[in-house]
Amino acid sequence: MRVAKLFQNGQSMAVRLPKDFRFLGTEVSISRVGDAVILQPIHKNWLGLYDSMYVLKDFMETRGDLPPEEREDA
Repeated sequence: MRVAKLFQNGQSMAVRLPKDFRFLGTEVSISRVGDAVILQPIHKNWLGLYDSMYVLKDFMETRGDLPPEEREDA
């Protein structure tokens, strides 16, 4: 597990990321999931957003078709 240093920057807390964790650009999006804080790059175009999406290889692989719906006659 890698460790990053925390420090105060005025009234804000900052994180000093190791070199191999650097982001391109000057901003990241931030979100909280439970106790975790997640930093993600902000993509300026749709292609960058698409490239950043993570989908499991077996996503919906075993999902079968839904049974046909029964409808009342019109």
